[in-house]
Amino acid sequence: MSLPTMTAPSAWRRVMMATKQTEAVKQLTYLAGSLKAPRILEAVGRLAEQARAAG
Repeated sequence: MSLPTMTAPSAWRRVMMATKQTEAVKQLTYLAGSLKAPRILEAVGRLAEQARAAG
């Protein structure tokens, strides 16, 4: 399948990045639940905010 426009690769990258982020969140949620460690998710939330602020 060929990509119809020049913007398609960047759109594809955004989709793949969102998919990777979603998978990471799912894995962290599962592991924190398995370990019965809700503080892990709290820390991840804070770290994500800091990363977004840093750019």
